[in-house]
Formats: sequence, structure tokens, C-alpha cells
Amino acid sequence: MSVDFVVQLRRSAPFYLGVFVVVLVLSLIDRWSTHTVVSVVAGLAVFVVWAAMAVFAAVDIFSYYWRGSDLFLLMAPWSKTAMVACKVAIHAVWFFLVFLANWIPGASKLGLGHRVWSISMGVAGARLLGILVFLLLVAALVRLVKSSNNFVLSICLVIVCYVAITTACSWWVLEWCGGLGAKGGTWAIGFGSDGPAVSQYVNILPIAITDSANRVGVLVGSIGVNCVVLAFSVILWFVLSLRRENFYYRG
Repeated sequence: MSVDFVVQLRRSAPFYLGVFVVVLVLSLIDRWSTHTVVSVVAGLAVFVVWAAMAVFAAVDIFSYYWRGSDLFLLMAPWSKTAMVACKVAIHAVWFFLVFLANWIPGASKLGLGHRVWSISMGVAGARLLGILVFLLLVAALVRLVKSSNNFVLSICLVIVCYVAITTACSWWVLEWCGGLGAKGGTWAIGFGSDGPAVSQYVNILPIAITDSANRVGVLVGSIGVNCVVLAFSVILWFVLSLRRENFYYRG
């Protein structure tokens, strides 16, 4: 299993190393820039890069499990659950490394106080949980559509289910946990440009919350909903493992 992990890690290394360098450069520019426009452009660019990473990881998991495109893994003497866990672990490691390239310069910009770093560590932990939830949810949804032989329909079903789950979870966190509608708090998808903001995560989706919002409610809600989706994804995966599936290269 360790050999398979290393091989898969090397296969994804060129893409993720390039992303790591780009995010690090953008984060350092944001760290040392005194211009708001530069910070906004850098933040937007990092958000776009994260979106590209999410698409890359989802396509890789879909290609392996639905299309059977990775013949090396298909012939490996391990269960399909172990192989998907290998894929998820590899993407999670790279995602978190890229997150650190963005998080460390940003945290240092706020100062070196104990409270600042405590909050930053909490954000890092929430991000790691969100990354795992995203990858496991995608894997479970791909297994859900495994029995379909229609390529376009399968992709559309995965996208629709993912968007529906993420939208419902985001709405629940913001409205019911944060009470943003009643308390007048503001938020933004990706990053905040209107004053100081702290990001919370609904799986991989970052939501920037400003000072006027109920941050504690949003934090607890986001962690809670991520744990629920994580449990749902794992249960769905093992429930679907009870049915019979054929693995072959679909071309």
C-alpha cells in the first residue's frame, strides 16, 4: 500500500507543486502589499486557484472510480475502499500544504500574539476538516452514480448533488447558526474585502464572516455540519459497498 501511495503522490506532484508556488507567491504579495486593490486581486486569484484544485481532485476521483482510468490502482491487490482512501489522503495532503502556503503569511500579517495564533490554528483545523469532508463527499457521490453507464448524466448528478448539499449546509450555517439575516452581519464567498474577516468552511467552500456577524455561531455550525456531512459520506460509502459493482476501463 505504501508503494501505491508514493506512486500516486508523485503523479499528482507536478500540478500541486505548481499550485503551491503560485499560492505562496500570491500570499507573499498580499502579505507585504499596502494597497487594498492588490490584496483583493491576490485574494481573488487564490480563490480561483482553490476552485481549480477542487475540480482537479474531483475529476481525478471520478476518473478512477467511475471510468476506471487508473489501471495501476485497478490491478492493485487492495480493496476499492482502500484505493479511494489512498486517493483522498493524497489530495488532502496536497490541499493542506497549499493551504499552509496561504495561511502562514496571512496569519503573520495579523501579528504574533497568542490570541491571533490560537484563532489561526482553529481556522487551520476547520480547513483540514473541510478538505476531508469535500473529498469524502465527492467519493461517496461518485460511488452513488457508479451503476450509471451514461458519462454526462453521471457527472451532472454528482455536480447537482454536491451543489445542493453544500448550498443547504451553507444556508443552515449562516441563517440558523449565525443569524446573519436578523443581526445584519455580512459575509462573502471566498474572501472578505470589507474590513477584517475570518473564514469558516462548509466542506471546501470558504465563507468570510465580518465582525458584525455571530462568528461563534457560524464556527460551531460549520464544524457541526461538516461532521454531519462527513458521517453521511462515510455511511453512504459503506452502504453502497453492499451492492455489486463491476470495475473496468470505460474509455
